[in-house]
Amino acid sequence: MFRVFMLRVFMIRHFSALWAVFLFLGLVLLHYPRLSEAEVSVRRLYRLGNAYYKSGDYAEAASFYRQAANRGDSSSQYNLANLYYKGLGVERDYDQAILLFRDASERGHSSAQYNLSLLYARGDVVDVNIPLAYCLLILSFSAGNESARDALVLLQERLTTAERDLGKRLLRDWRARISSHNRSVQ
Repeated sequence: MFRVFMLRVFMIRHFSALWAVFLFLGLVLLHYPRLSEAEVSVRRLYRLGNAYYKSGDYAEAASFYRQAANRGDSSSQYNLANLYYKGLGVERDYDQAILLFRDASERGHSSAQYNLSLLYARGDVVDVNIPLAYCLLILSFSAGNESARDALVLLQERLTTAERDLGKRLLRDWRARISSHNRSVQ
């Protein structure tokens, strides 16, 4: 009789705990922000691109990144830009890489801002534009990219006052673009 009683107490406690867990999960799911089908699709395309990239199938990675990039995904734009810049899975195309780096930069992608700033600072595939490089490095560093800090220190040593002032004006314009992109996404 005592064993039956203890079994019932055990079952009640565990079933109560189980119901509490289900109730908690239900509440979490109700308040958790749901992604639209389009957002899920873009994330899936991006992840597929990453999977193919890691496997070494760069052409297939480029295909998936391109689909997500065309839907405005800045990480896909950045990754596709790198593929074009390096000529992995696609024909090397610096112009296309720069366009994609720029699009991702305007969406606030800090690594794209950093890479684009280096291109403008070096001038090996685009004309040298020190004020724009300065602006992009500030944006990238402000977004948490630590690599941008070192490059920013080096660049500031060779900036003229006019270049610094122009860079600050460009910075206001770029911040407005990024803010505009962020508002349009929401």
